[in-house]
Amino acid sequence: MRSSLLALGCVTALALGLGASSAHAQRRGRRAPPAQTADTAETDRARSLFAEGVELVSGAHYEEAEARFRQALAIRDAPAIRYNLASVLFEQGEYPEAQVENDRALAADNVPDAVRTAAEELRTHLAERAAYVRFELQGAATGGSINIDGYVLTQPGLEIPVSAAPHTAVVTLRGEEVARRQVELAIGEHRVVVLGEVEAPIATGSSGGRSIDQEDWFWPVVAGGGALVVAIGIGIGVAATSGTEGPVEGNFMPGVIRWP
Repeated sequence: MRSSLLALGCVTALALGLGASSAHAQRRGRRAPPAQTADTAETDRARSLFAEGVELVSGAHYEEAEARFRQALAIRDAPAIRYNLASVLFEQGEYPEAQVENDRALAADNVPDAVRTAAEELRTHLAERAAYVRFELQGAATGGSINIDGYVLTQPGLEIPVSAAPHTAVVTLRGEEVARRQVELAIGEHRVVVLGEVEAPIATGSSGGRSIDQEDWFWPVVAGGGALVVAIGIGIGVAATSGTEGPVEGNFMPGVIRWP
């Protein structure tokens, strides 16, 4: 299975207004340079951060690239930036957040065709590589907040994708950890994991009813064991719109997603 991150080319043209200094310059027969506005400066900052992220991706520095894309996204919320963030999260095996950001990119207004195509392909590849888990809270963990490998689940009752690697699920309630569980699933597996203090499960046997898997129950706070995120060892193709060289073919699709 292959994945890709398609770089955005910085090609946006900005129309800037001319201030009073323009009229003065015109009287002197010269064109005044356009005034730098706060919005323009912010856009330039986002573009610079994005370019740094693309450069880091080209060297497989995904964690650092993720930080740059997050900073760019905080300045300018755009589908293409969200898609690129989702791609580097996918490369690092951070499937729950990768799915959220990719879905947000697809749900945005006026999504460019190139972004939509790439995001739909990322969704397909994520589904091909993921296992799926849904957490249920009981006992002392009821009403708590769930995070998996440090990422807080925004909709904890839903099934989420995870990579086929060890993961640590932690439940916190009123600022205190009340349950912890390490889980590891195989690609394509679906599992319900119960977190919290519960009574010992009773097998229903052959008489019918729900069979309870003892492995899926947990008594709170197992000592030790840290989060382990395994990156998928696959390359990312980077394509740039500037310069004369043609774009490098990405693993999803050849092409370029342009700077929004």
